[in-house]
This record gives sequence, structure tokens and C-alpha cells, in this order.
Amino acid sequence: MKRRNIAWMHTAFNHTDPSQLDVTLVPPTEKIGQSTPYPWIEDPEDFMIHLSKWKSLNYYAVDDLPDDRHDLDLRPIFRSPNFAPQKIKLEFPSVAPESECRVLVDGELFGGHLPSTLEAVHLQSCAVRVHSPLFQASSRLKILRFEWCRFIGERTLSDVLLAIHDLPCLNEFSLLATTDDLLPPANIHALDPAHVIILPALRRITIDLPFSYATWMFRALELDSKCVIHAYMSNLGTDVDATALCTTIDAAFGNWANAALSGSEPNSRVVGLAVGFEGLVGGNRSGAWLSLYTESAMLEKPPEARLEINLSGVLDVSEDILRALCSHIVVNWTAIRSVTSIAGMNMPDGLWRDILVVARDVNYIDATHRLGDLPDVLVALLNSSPSDGGRPPLASLATVCIESLTELASGAISFATLMAALGRAVTGAMTGPEERELRVTGKSIIHDHDQTPSSYKVPVNYNPTT
Repeated sequence: MKRRNIAWMHTAFNHTDPSQLDVTLVPPTEKIGQSTPYPWIEDPEDFMIHLSKWKSLNYYAVDDLPDDRHDLDLRPIFRSPNFAPQKIKLEFPSVAPESECRVLVDGELFGGHLPSTLEAVHLQSCAVRVHSPLFQASSRLKILRFEWCRFIGERTLSDVLLAIHDLPCLNEFSLLATTDDLLPPANIHALDPAHVIILPALRRITIDLPFSYATWMFRALELDSKCVIHAYMSNLGTDVDATALCTTIDAAFGNWANAALSGSEPNSRVVGLAVGFEGLVGGNRSGAWLSLYTESAMLEKPPEARLEINLSGVLDVSEDILRALCSHIVVNWTAIRSVTSIAGMNMPDGLWRDILVVARDVNYIDATHRLGDLPDVLVALLNSSPSDGGRPPLASLATVCIESLTELASGAISFATLMAALGRAVTGAMTGPEERELRVTGKSIIHDHDQTPSSYKVPVNYNPTT
């Protein structure tokens, strides 16, 4: 049976176009009976004559290898002069802090050099030596992802950043790590890092790091205004000072967001900002996440500028501190002023007003998990005039989306009062939407049963005297 499997494999390889084969290797598991003939080729020599056709290699290791089986020895494949893939992905099971990773990605694995064609590397739960061919300056690597990899040798966060600085084509970088995987830089508590690392080609960066690591990292990096940032930051700590937290977040992210509006491209604007704080239900950590990205406002159809704030399930940070931080971001980050869509989850009282007074171009509001004082704020602002003579708040508002009419009925503002306010033109606004909509999704985690989705529309009266 094994010989037949090998013969079938050779036939399949022979009928593929050159350099067009995406190869995925998954070892057998204990769940497969020992008497079953495995289609698993343990000898790399069975692959060698076909390596020139491999466009990508995906290796998915498993936890429960049978006793008489082992991981494929990848070294002969990686060292072969015929191995010229565009992508390599090695995914191994997670390991405990006291255990060793099952594969070491270093110079020996690659035989001293990377394939010249390699553009993307994705490693999960591997041991990685920073001074390895992965970080060669001559590399064509565009995508580099480390997920829960154990760095060895020079293994601080600053070592990793200095290494990727030598990759001239790097376009996308992901780093997910714990304090067991990666050591902090020596100057992690310094207000300013010792060196600023410039990554002008980077267009997407994704991290999941301890809070102190993450905020130091973004103080140390100089990114292009077009770079998309996705950051999850765990372990904020239980003894958090609101002022210090605001200062740290400003230094790490706020200055970049504001600079993106006044960068080299005057028509560039921040079109996405998401801020969240959450505790992982059933898990042992809580943290903050933040996403920022910009697009050119000169696009034929520029994307909607969106703000998301999620304050659900926080375990170890008080709501007062979170509200103070979010209010600080709203007031001090000029990027907020251009948003047209706002999604708020579990928003505390007072925060809706802070946002809507600043974000005067908003046309869509989505409130989930807690309605809070949003109805009160809407009625108040739709009846007010701007004190600074600028554009009135909510002049462009077209849609308000809530989860439940039951929650609305439990507040101080009635359904009729809210609909009357939505049908009223904002003082000082001569034009705007022809009608406004109150949309009820019917989905609610607060109430035991879902409600029927519904929509209520009211025309906007711009000439109330006639």
C-alpha cells in the first residue's frame, strides 16, 4: 500500500505545472488505527525530485503522533537547491513554558541561506533564532508572521525589531508572544526608546503582546501613515493610573494617528479606529485592543471612516479608568473628527456625548450590549446649536441602530420622544438626510429572548415654520 501511495504521489507531481504546486503535509495521528496503511511519507527523499514544482509548503504538526511515527525531517527539503517556494508555513502545537519546541528555525535548518524566491514565512510554536537566514538583508521576504514562537539566543523584543529592520521588502509583520516567548527590552520603562526603528515599506502590523511590550514597541517604531495597525495588549495590570495610561497610549499610538492626517499625503485620512478592552471569558488574561488604518480620501469611493469602542467583559480595570482613557482619545486624537460611523459596545454614561460632540460628520450609530445614555444625548444634541459656530453635531445622522426596544423603554427617553428628535433638523443645518431611521436588530444579550427586527423611519423637517 505504501508503494502504491508513493507511486500515486509521483504521478500527481508529474502532472502539475512547474512551480504551481501548493503542498500541505499533515502527519497521521493516534486516532488512525495502527493497522491502517498511512499515506504519510516519512522519508524526505520521496519528495526531492519534485521540489522544483513546489510553490508553497504548509506543514501542520499534530499533538498525538503514533509512537512509531515522528515529524518529518525538513532539513533535506529546505537545503535542496531545487527547493524554491514562495511561501513556507510551519504550524506546531503550543508548548508549555517548561517544554521545548519541536523544531528550531535557524541557520542549520536552511543550510545557511533562504530560497531566493521566498516571499512569505508563517511560523507557529517554533523555536526561532533571531540571527538566522530569516533576517538576511538580501531577503525578498514580504510577509513574516511569528505566532507564539520561542525566541532563543538574543531574544529581547528590541533584538527582533532590529532584525526585521534589515528586511527591505517587508510589507506585513505579525508578532504574537508572551513573556515566556520573548524577553522585554532593557529600557522598556523609558519614556523614549534608545533607538527609533524605521520600517518605511511596512503596510500591516499585527501584534498580541503584553501591554508594556506593545506600547514600547510602537514608541520605538516609525511607521508610514499608510500602515495598518492591529494591536492586542494583555496584562494591563490591576493598579492602573488613568493619567499614566493616557500618556502611554498617546505616545504609542495617538501621535501616529494624528501625524497620519498631516503626513506626506495631505489627502490621507484615518478611516478606521477601533479601541477595546475585554476580559477573555473562561481565560486567564484581559487586555486592550486597538486598530488603526488610513486610506486616501482621493479614492473614487473612499471607505467609511469608522470608530469602534468595545468595553465588554473587562476583568481587572475599572470602568472609570476606561471611560477616562476613551474620553481622552476622543478629545485629543484628531483622527476622531473625521469618522462617519460609530459602533459602541457596553458604553458607559457620558462617553457617547464626548464622541458625538467631536465627531460631527457621523451618519451611522450602532449601540450594542448597553444603550446607556445614548437616547438622552441624541435628544439633547438634536435640539442644540453648536457653541463654536462650526458644523452642528449630528447634522448628517441618518441611522441609529439599537438591540432592543425593551431597553429603550426602561430609560428616561421614550420611543416617541426619540423619534420626534430624529425627525427634527439640527439647528443651523440647512441640508442633511431626507429621513432618519431607528433600526432595531432584535438581538440582545441583556434579554432572554430575541425580538423581531424592526425599522422606524421619520422624515426630517428642515422648514418647521411651514
